[in-house]
Amino acid sequence: MLEVFANMKWGLRRRLLFVFIATGAALGFAELVLCLGGYGAPGERPDPFRGYSSHHPVFVKGDRVGGSWQVSTSDFSTGMRPQGFSHPKPTDTARVFLIGGSSVAGLYLRKHQTLSRQLGSGLSKHHADLDVEVINAGREGKSSHTVLKLLDEVLRYEPDLLVFYLGHNDWPNSRWDAEFIDPGLGTRLRMGLDQSRIYVGLRSLIQSGGASEVPPAFDTPPGGELGRGELGAVERRFEENMEAVLERAAAAGVQVVLCTVISNPYSPPADCGPNGAPDGRENEACQHFVSGMRLDEASDPLASMELKMAVQKDSIPVRAWDDLNEVLRTLSARHDTTLVDLVQVMDGGFETVRGQPLFVDDLHPNAVGNQRIAEAIATRVFEEGLLQAEAAP
Repeated sequence: MLEVFANMKWGLRRRLLFVFIATGAALGFAELVLCLGGYGAPGERPDPFRGYSSHHPVFVKGDRVGGSWQVSTSDFSTGMRPQGFSHPKPTDTARVFLIGGSSVAGLYLRKHQTLSRQLGSGLSKHHADLDVEVINAGREGKSSHTVLKLLDEVLRYEPDLLVFYLGHNDWPNSRWDAEFIDPGLGTRLRMGLDQSRIYVGLRSLIQSGGASEVPPAFDTPPGGELGRGELGAVERRFEENMEAVLERAAAAGVQVVLCTVISNPYSPPADCGPNGAPDGRENEACQHFVSGMRLDEASDPLASMELKMAVQKDSIPVRAWDDLNEVLRTLSARHDTTLVDLVQVMDGGFETVRGQPLFVDDLHPNAVGNQRIAEAIATRVFEEGLLQAEAAP
């Protein structure tokens, strides 16, 4: 292409250059006008991950009151709990962002039962001199694949501490979002065009009057059982993504707390019930689960080992397996980052309070489970002196 251009006559080359420059200037001016007019803003761009529409920005500025912007959760942020905070951050306020998936968002729970509310209460007890503010940045389906984009946004709002509870969604999303995790040329082109307000505006005009985009249901990921090579690929991506999170937070001078994720060991693996597989053909995970449940009924201490193996060997692991938690332990040591190992604190999910389990289902903590998680995080944050608000000027 360059050789053809070089062989053209000078007059023709000048005309072509003028056309290119004029076109670029016109497009740039149109983008500026749309930007000033608020049309085709990032909040109107589709989020390819999980099929959610208009994922970013998660937080948007509203009215300005007393010199501060009132920031709230975007109307476009499907799967998040509405909330608000001030920007700039008030003096003597310690701001914590809690980042994760549906367990952090508080799926199935009332607002006062969520992990963010309970963590706020726990931190306030340890830091009576501070106005502790815990902002729930959890979203259903959130995984390490998309957390960096959220992190860039969160860092604009003066966090004193970032707490991450991630891992359960990485394998399911590696199936749902495969096209965007390792994008080809066509996908990269579409994702690039989504950054243009002109493209977004034209697409909105063409699609006006059509059906709105609806997020897909959170059902079994496509593709069937997990292959061994796929498991290793998920672990490598999880490590790369979380390492990038730690590096970016360190560059911004913000402290981080990593949490291992827990799940309900009494929830059966794929294609398995309390008495085995419905068709009688038990896979390895199901064999461990049935054995573990029988041992548990007999109060045999070997029950926990069998039930843990059922989680680890699950062929459709919607619960995070321990290898992902081991990645978090490795990263914590490598980067000298605080780790709250909830697997150890809560006995791998076997812990009960007055005989009651700590989960709503196979992986989402209930109110009591969130209280235990919040206590563990708040205690570690206090012991390591991670939370301090900036002094007044």
